[in-house]
Amino acid sequence: MSTPQLPITQSLLPQQRYLDILGSSLPVDERMSLGKLSPDEVPAWADSRVAEYERRIKDIEGHISTFRSLRNAQSPIHVLPSELLGRIFVEACSSRQDLRVAQVCRHWRVVVMGTPQFWANALEGRWMDCSHESERDFLQFALSHSGVLLLYELNIVFEVANAWPIIQPHASRLVSLVAHMDLENQVAALETALSSGRLHNLHSLQVITPMWPSPMWPSPRLSVDARSLPRLRKLHIGGDVFTSTSTFDSLEDLGISGSIRAWEDLACALKPCTALKSLHLYYALPKEEMEEAGDFGLAAVALPKLRTFVLEDQAEQIRKLLQHLALPSSVTSTIHINMRSSADGRTLLDAIPPNYMRRFHEYPLFDRLCLNHDAYLSAWRASARLYTGGQERLQITAYIDGNDDLQGFLEPLFAACEHNPLSTLAIDICPAGYFPDVAIWRGLFERLPLLRRLELHVRTPRAFKGCFATMFLDKCGDQDSTSQSSGLTLAWVLGLGMDWEEEGERVVSELTELAFILERARRCSSLELYAAKSGSDYIPTSLAELPTSLDMLTTVAAPILPRLSGLVDVLTIH
Repeated sequence: MSTPQLPITQSLLPQQRYLDILGSSLPVDERMSLGKLSPDEVPAWADSRVAEYERRIKDIEGHISTFRSLRNAQSPIHVLPSELLGRIFVEACSSRQDLRVAQVCRHWRVVVMGTPQFWANALEGRWMDCSHESERDFLQFALSHSGVLLLYELNIVFEVANAWPIIQPHASRLVSLVAHMDLENQVAALETALSSGRLHNLHSLQVITPMWPSPMWPSPRLSVDARSLPRLRKLHIGGDVFTSTSTFDSLEDLGISGSIRAWEDLACALKPCTALKSLHLYYALPKEEMEEAGDFGLAAVALPKLRTFVLEDQAEQIRKLLQHLALPSSVTSTIHINMRSSADGRTLLDAIPPNYMRRFHEYPLFDRLCLNHDAYLSAWRASARLYTGGQERLQITAYIDGNDDLQGFLEPLFAACEHNPLSTLAIDICPAGYFPDVAIWRGLFERLPLLRRLELHVRTPRAFKGCFATMFLDKCGDQDSTSQSSGLTLAWVLGLGMDWEEEGERVVSELTELAFILERARRCSSLELYAAKSGSDYIPTSLAELPTSLDMLTTVAAPILPRLSGLVDVLTIH
């Protein structure tokens, strides 16, 4: 057996010979210096040379950086004036990640640090929890570099010990504040800040609080002093901290989310709001019982300048409020009715009391009705939108739980529409869910003598479209049977995917069914065909806003278009 060879190590060579081998890669002068040293002198000499070469490396890296800066200084982006470059950063940077532009190079950092609008924008809309040191440091840094600019939408978790000392020196520049409240001391801290008199330029205040009962939520209330906030026009606040002293006469936009504690608080808070233009109540109405004989002062509330009213709540709460609250006839109302917890047998529009429904009769101005039915989260909802001259004036949405609910929503609505000069009806019904009896729809067309335009939108199934078109052409055409032309317009919306060959067969089949309907019915004056692009999700407020595929429709529907053109006076393809 052969003996394995051992590697050559220092122990097998003379020490001087080993040092010569290690130093063979050094420059000549360094090797000569090494050759003059004894083995014991080598460590100290090597340490000194390491320090010298590290110094040289730093110098060389500095020179490289300087050369790169000289090269970059002549690039187009650096030739721009600093003011223009700063403006580009302001326009291009919209998120927290965009702050990294300050780390690209020395010149960019100098420009960013000297652009106050960049740091004012960096604060806008950014959610900051001032209980974290890093967030407090950024807030203080950005505020100090934002100059004297006004600050919009400062979005923070408000604590007096953490947030207010940082904000206070810049409070006069604050225009919009979003304050998140989680604990009782945070509400007290916000009230202290609002009453300090330093927020005299504050225009918008949003107070976000928990919307569910919690043992950790002690029920503080937030009072607002009008003298300390002379420019405040918009207040959106949680109902759990809302009180009758939370409002004042200069408010133009009031939003309340979450249940208010008492009807008296709501009445007292609304009374001074004579300048109010917009009122949003999201499940804000008190759940306490209201005596039928009393209104707790709601009848004395006058909102003469109100133009937008959005209300979402349970049916019983909506009825209580609208029974006593008088609204101007010019207001645009959006009412969302949650009926899922209702079991008293009332129809959906029973939630809207007679004194409010009389607006349909006293001010018969609605000329367009859009009916929408679809799935929303875990429930079904039905919506009715009423327009005057192209402007939406009333929206009623009901969260339904059964076919009876949907029918109970439509019947009184159709009866109320009978007194309005409705000339346009748009229908967009999801193919699944609930669908009322055909007799209900037939009654609708009979109640609309001035109806001259029917829009059948993309989610409405073909069978339903055919049924609606037949009823529309028969009933509305008979009402004007003396004239040669019916004056009726039918707008038919098709959904088109990406496969032209497959879509062509389906489109031709659907339009062939439409041709049969037109042949059997009274002559239609105008037919409008729309091809909705695949995946387009829209509410049928205006067909002008619908993304369409004109070229695809004219190509795949070419075999049937001449037949349709001969059945109507005017055929328009969109």
